[in-house]
Amino acid sequence: MNPTATVISIGMGEMKVTGDPMVQLCCIGLGSCIGFSAYDPVSRVGGMAHLVLPNPAPGQNGVIPSAKYVTTGVPLILEEMLKHGAQLSRLVIKMAGGAQMFNIPGSNMSLDIGTRNIEMVRSVLSKVGVRYVRSDIGGNKGRTMYLMIDTGKVLVRTVGQPAIEL
Repeated sequence: MNPTATVISIGMGEMKVTGDPMVQLCCIGLGSCIGFSAYDPVSRVGGMAHLVLPNPAPGQNGVIPSAKYVTTGVPLILEEMLKHGAQLSRLVIKMAGGAQMFNIPGSNMSLDIGTRNIEMVRSVLSKVGVRYVRSDIGGNKGRTMYLMIDTGKVLVRTVGQPAIEL
């Protein structure tokens, strides 16, 4: 990590795309949410989204596209990457999160939002014709994800564990 870089935190349902090499993008507190990063090593443009849910609830299909939902957030960040000079064929996509964080007490049921988020990211990327190259997904612990714009390096810190590079 570059100690002189500006860290920009991506909140739940937010995204950011930049070509500024002095920026690090960061998703803090990824539980069932997905931290989604895309980087073009030629244009040196990177982006990150903090995806919360797989898709809008029934009846919300007319909502303004946002990074809150996988079904709108993934296409939105890919579109923004293209506007900044990236090319789909060069994108290095990585994701983290998708943990099983919620269980219903006294029941065998769980909300399983993390698994649904992971499956929806895979589905949306498949439709666009893009694949992710690395991930740190699932489990039951929170994570923080960093994308260094100067190098495209992605680090993930899982609660109670050392950081890993994806």
